[in-house]
Amino acid sequence: MTHVAKYMVAPLAAEMARRPSKARVAFVRVLRNHMTHVAKYMPGATEEVRERKARVLFSGMAGTLTLARVIVGEQQRRRFLDDAKKFYFDAIRQ
Repeated sequence: MTHVAKYMVAPLAAEMARRPSKARVAFVRVLRNHMTHVAKYMPGATEEVRERKARVLFSGMAGTLTLARVIVGEQQRRRFLDDAKKFYFDAIRQ
């Protein structure tokens, strides 16, 4: 997954859910490849634990971006994103 494509997950996910299964399978394959790569840098005793953390954190981050787009006030949106960033950094240190 390219650097730019990583940031397209949040806006594309809702649209991909309405696409034919062939398109969804390809999208999920790209996501899995990216998460497998990210999992290498996650803490955890086993590969399975690291991959699970990567999947959950990645999906949470996509949800965070989706919700941040709804927040009207710039200051509130910034606080929401800063809180989320702290949460995700804390999560990967465990």
